[in-house]
Amino acid sequence: MPIIEKDLDNNNNLIYCWDESMHSRIDYIIYGDNKDNLNEAVTEISHTLTYLENIGNRFNLKSEVFRLNQGFCNTPIKLSDTLFDILKQGKDNFQKSLGYFDITIQSHANINNRWEHIFFDEDNKSIVSDIENISFDLGGWLKGFAVDKIIDIIDDKNISNGFIDFGHSSIRAIGRNYDNSDWVIACKTATAIKNVAINNFALSTSGNETIDREHIINPFSGEYLKGINVISVKSPTAAKGEVLSTALCCSPKEKWNNILDAFEGEIID
Repeated sequence: MPIIEKDLDNNNNLIYCWDESMHSRIDYIIYGDNKDNLNEAVTEISHTLTYLENIGNRFNLKSEVFRLNQGFCNTPIKLSDTLFDILKQGKDNFQKSLGYFDITIQSHANINNRWEHIFFDEDNKSIVSDIENISFDLGGWLKGFAVDKIIDIIDDKNISNGFIDFGHSSIRAIGRNYDNSDWVIACKTATAIKNVAINNFALSTSGNETIDREHIINPFSGEYLKGINVISVKSPTAAKGEVLSTALCCSPKEKWNNILDAFEGEIID
């Protein structure tokens, strides 16, 4: 992981890092007056990204979610606490988004609500389904989850200022920039590029930036979202932002207010 360090005024130190994780680039800046805490945070962030990728990358033959995706019909599979909690959040996100965000979307089981066929055992931290061909794609949501975990690490190290950008789609900041200005992002909206301050907020962008890019599946139609359609949102956490921006791309506008309220977000327009 490449690192740039810089001494600032008022005995503060700044660290800027970048790396590749989950098929995306991640960049982050942290600064404060305790250099040991900054370096410890960098180490923990690196370990956390590796850990989450080893759990949630469905293309990695050794990952936990890849093994789960090989089948859990009528055979309970015991999970790590982390993946168990992630999948439970996946079900909760599905319900709160009115079904427009679904981490089972890549399943071969072609039914509208696969979560009705998935059962969690809290005592044993296991999962089982009563139909075949259900699988999980944590995709962009796992990046948002990782960004929130990084914020937790920064906070645990008593670092009050930081900025994380994971793949340009999941961004979150705390405190202020090192010159005491706002953390400001040039954000894409449906009609323009707008500068947005995200102090102590997360920002997420989803959609098709060009007419040829189709990568979001509508859970109800099973079809890819077509045409140029970009939605950016502010939210309290990056994981919530990932759900929001994707769900709003797929859902009709008359459902937007309910979905926004469920995730405490707002559209940037």
